[in-house]
Amino acid sequence: MIGILFLCALKIQAQPRDDEGNIINKSVKDSTGKGHKHINYQANITAHSFVQPIEKKYEIGLEDFHLYKQQLNYRFQHLGNSGSAAYNLVFQPNHHATQVLGNHVFDNYLKHSDDALFFQTDRPFSEFNYIAGRLQEQAGGIMHTQNFTKSNNFAIDYYKKTTPGYFRGQRNSHDYLITTFNIAPQKKQRWGTQVAFVLNQIRGDENGGITVEDSLLQLDYPVRSTVPVKYNAGTLRSSVSNYYRDNQLSMRNTFSIGKMTTQDSIKYTSPLTLVHQLRINAERYRFKDKEPVLENYSWINPDSVFKNTDSVYSATRLTTYQNEFGTSFPNLFKNKLNVDAFFGIELQTIDYLTSNKFNYSNYVSAHAINNRLKSKWLINADAQLYLIGAYAGNYNWKATFGRQIKKINLEIFGQQSLSNPTVLQSRFVNNYYTIENDNLTKVSATTLKGKLSWDGVVKDSNINNIALPKLMLGFNSHTVFNFIYFDRNAKANQYAGTMQITQLEAQSNLYFGKHWRWGLQATAQVKNADAPINLPNFVGYSNFAYQGAIFKKAMYCTLGLETQYNSSYYTPFYLDQQQQFAYDNTYLQNNLPMLGAFLNFKVKKFNGFIHATELLQPIDAKNRMAFENYPMQDIYWRAGFAWRMIN
Repeated sequence: MIGILFLCALKIQAQPRDDEGNIINKSVKDSTGKGHKHINYQANITAHSFVQPIEKKYEIGLEDFHLYKQQLNYRFQHLGNSGSAAYNLVFQPNHHATQVLGNHVFDNYLKHSDDALFFQTDRPFSEFNYIAGRLQEQAGGIMHTQNFTKSNNFAIDYYKKTTPGYFRGQRNSHDYLITTFNIAPQKKQRWGTQVAFVLNQIRGDENGGITVEDSLLQLDYPVRSTVPVKYNAGTLRSSVSNYYRDNQLSMRNTFSIGKMTTQDSIKYTSPLTLVHQLRINAERYRFKDKEPVLENYSWINPDSVFKNTDSVYSATRLTTYQNEFGTSFPNLFKNKLNVDAFFGIELQTIDYLTSNKFNYSNYVSAHAINNRLKSKWLINADAQLYLIGAYAGNYNWKATFGRQIKKINLEIFGQQSLSNPTVLQSRFVNNYYTIENDNLTKVSATTLKGKLSWDGVVKDSNINNIALPKLMLGFNSHTVFNFIYFDRNAKANQYAGTMQITQLEAQSNLYFGKHWRWGLQATAQVKNADAPINLPNFVGYSNFAYQGAIFKKAMYCTLGLETQYNSSYYTPFYLDQQQQFAYDNTYLQNNLPMLGAFLNFKVKKFNGFIHATELLQPIDAKNRMAFENYPMQDIYWRAGFAWRMIN
């Protein structure tokens, strides 16, 4: 692949191009063979979402392209195979007002309809990406968007990832599909519609972890797929599996009242807009053990007896319908502020194996956001309050206020919520036993954050023209009352005291000369001594890279080293039947840092990368450990690309 790009670069190096290496235009003969016309190879692409209605340029940075589509950042630790259940090493409360299913081990993998992008493009645009890794890891996706009129657009984005893993019974498969449809109001058309549909599907084998950690040191198992695991030690695929599916549909219908105005002849606004919003969210979680063994269940149900034809099966569904009616003021203060207010009706159905439950609620909500392109102030606020029904009194509000003074940015963030226990915390049912937790009460969580950053525009023609925080310092405070946690026996317990967690964050993107860059993301955190949660005191990621242009600016590349580290701590215990992480003080993790290397490169609209991780594994003589009985992979490599095509 590098050789092909080298030849391409030699071929195109003499052609005129812009700061990103794209051919600006090309003069060709017209159909008569006499005149000339210019072919524009550029496309003006912007995007917005339900939660961020301000249009922004759509682009992909090159500096961290080796992390493209990797889904988890340095804050999360999976079970040792990409795509498996993940634990947040940096504490963040789960703020919500309504009841949720509670499969938080997948939160960072999921795509959400509120974040789905609605595009505006003057030319049809497609992006194809593919990633291949060691041991048959493969991932690929395609995205396409185009306007079918001057202001109406549709887009589709599909991605699939499969990771067999190093050890037996670790296979994971992820799929997501995002489709958006946007009909914007016009000067003579006062109605508009935005529709977003998102499908998330996660399938994973469970191996229960390796049986003996010292087996990683033995010469008897140089091939990791032969290391004994808890479930089905004689096969590569496990008879124990989990399945999670999350379907989301969001629709926003608008009707504009008053004089229609515009600044770009594409996006029209009015002083007042009537709004109807519909949201449907259907979640399903399933656990299945086709060959149950008594010792794996006797700690929960001593009376369990399995026959050769038996299987253990659990399935829980949560479906939420939200219907909202309200108004929007899209151009207050000369188009500097957008404010929405709604009254909502919510219906919920919870389906267990043997029973079901129905909830009805009413709520009010409001949202305000300003246009940062027209103001040095940052305002972004949301609030939701349940009035009557099953969740009466529950609320969730958050607000961000900030001010830009030259290159200095100051932001203050606050969020507070009162919510019911999750569905899986309240009750877990399979065909052999039921775990009831009827004594759990509502959880209150408060988050306060302050951030000071010095921003600079990295305007290097060799790489990008993207605003990055060159230096950021932050302070976070989290307070949780009635915190709910699982123990090793899969029982949900409630902490009677107040859990307090304080964090300091730092981030840097510092450039030395034209070509050297140092990046850092780090968090230090402390908790009250008896808080029932497992957290390391320090989590960090850093990279150091050379970046520049070669072949007379025909190819741009970033070559560097990276490291990731968290301090020693007692890890949580993984409950594979409930797919939850339980509070535990049994296993002390003490790993070496992860060391990796990467090469990112770009030719025209083609971005590629080669990435290797766990380079210190031979020094440690065994694999780093993610959790008790769950080791990380050996030295691992992956390579991939994203190819953008403009019609």
